[in-house]
Amino acid sequence: MRPPLGPAPLPAGLVPFVPALSVVAATCVVALPVPLAAGALPNLPLAALIAWAGLQPRLVPPLAAFPLGLLADAVAGLPLGVQALTFLLVRLVAGATAERAATRTLTEEWLIAGLLLWGATVLEAGGLALAGRAPALGPLLVQWGLSALSYPAVFAAAGALGRRMASSLRT
Repeated sequence: MRPPLGPAPLPAGLVPFVPALSVVAATCVVALPVPLAAGALPNLPLAALIAWAGLQPRLVPPLAAFPLGLLADAVAGLPLGVQALTFLLVRLVAGATAERAATRTLTEEWLIAGLLLWGATVLEAGGLALAGRAPALGPLLVQWGLSALSYPAVFAAAGALGRRMASSLRT
């Protein structure tokens, strides 16, 4: 008997945690020391959260977004609560649009994600200003642009993980 082609299925017990674990992995990726001239990295954890909110909203409930945001705050060295509140609010808004996600094209999904990422950038800037750490506008705009540009790749990765999750549950 020939082994199946493609990646091995995920352990069934791990499947419900894959979306949250992928957001944690994205948080770790942006924590890597990468010198950039612009001084900004894409907000990959938030992009992953938005992707999962559209693909599998029940696996990343809004209350799970808050601790994921706290982790992102801690890793990025931001005041605790800035990204936590941003993640929670963005997840609530993304969840409100999730029921139509199956009928959207990638372009529509990308546009919605870009708008959510823009709103998150504004929320984060406001939170940082309230915490006494008013951010420079330039790096925030660069971060938003990089986040929006990276969204299709993040969405594709989440979709591939979602297919592996589905195949794991079928076997």
